[in-house]
Amino acid sequence: MRTKDENKIKNIFRATLDLVQEIGIAGLTMADIAREANIATGTIYIYFKNKEVLLNELYTHLAKLPEERIIKDINEKDSVKTNLEKIWRNYLSHRVNYFDESLFIEQYYYSPYITKEQRESVDKIKSFSINIMKRGQEEKVIDSSLDLEMIFWAITGFIRTLAYEQKKGSYTMSEEKIDKAFQLNWKMIV
Repeated sequence: MRTKDENKIKNIFRATLDLVQEIGIAGLTMADIAREANIATGTIYIYFKNKEVLLNELYTHLAKLPEERIIKDINEKDSVKTNLEKIWRNYLSHRVNYFDESLFIEQYYYSPYITKEQRESVDKIKSFSINIMKRGQEEKVIDSSLDLEMIFWAITGFIRTLAYEQKKGSYTMSEEKIDKAFQLNWKMIV
């Protein structure tokens, strides 16, 4: 049995990420990916049985990274606001610096390809953030009448939009703008 070339796998993954940005997961074909990766269509099937297997393996390859990047530097002894700001900034940084990966993970999350186990893995960031906000409600620094899941989606939606506009080049973020953006989100929940 032939050994699989790791560089080809990386090229296939890269081609998949690039194409997902252009055409999305639904429109993606193995032939498109092979063409983008500069390999024969038959070759891609040596590495991946079909599109679903390829997407699952790419997702598995990428899924742990956001959690590591977003939850880093969190200290339970820090204030709720400090920890939420760390998560907020880490998430924004992740979305900007790993835009292609983030877009793929987001599309995959809402696709029919994702498994229950994979969805639960991604939901760890949400659960972690919501637990910090629950602490904030208990400490009376976050409005207790607010639905925490709704807050999470509002905040992450805002961050995704900022990252998208930055990536498109239609909005340039500075440290001052990032500070103001976090403060805007913070004022929304207190």
